[in-house]
Amino acid sequence: MRCGYPLCPVDRRAILVHVEVEEKHRRRGAGRVLVNAAVKRGAEFGWSMLPIGRDPVVVAFWARVGAVGPASPHPCTHQGEAKVVPAESRWTKWW
Repeated sequence: MRCGYPLCPVDRRAILVHVEVEEKHRRRGAGRVLVNAAVKRGAEFGWSMLPIGRDPVVVAFWARVGAVGPASPHPCTHQGEAKVVPAESRWTKWW
C-alpha cells in the first residue's frame, strides 16, 4: 500500500498524489482507510488530487470513496519547489 498526501503548512494546501493497494489486497477497505487518514490529517487544508484518469478500477474506487477535491492538482509554490506532483510530462498539462 502506498499513499502520498503532501501537506503545506504554510499555504494550507494538500495534494493527494497517489493511492495504490496491491491487487491481491483490494476490496478490503485499505484504500478507503488511506484516503480517510490523509483527509483527517489535513482536515484544515484545501485539497486537490491528481487526475483520476480512465482506468475502470481507479474510476470505480473513487466513485465508491468520493474525491477529496478537484481532480487537478493545485500546488502552492512550496509544493512546486519540492516537486510534490510527479514531473512526468503527462501531468504538466494539469498545473
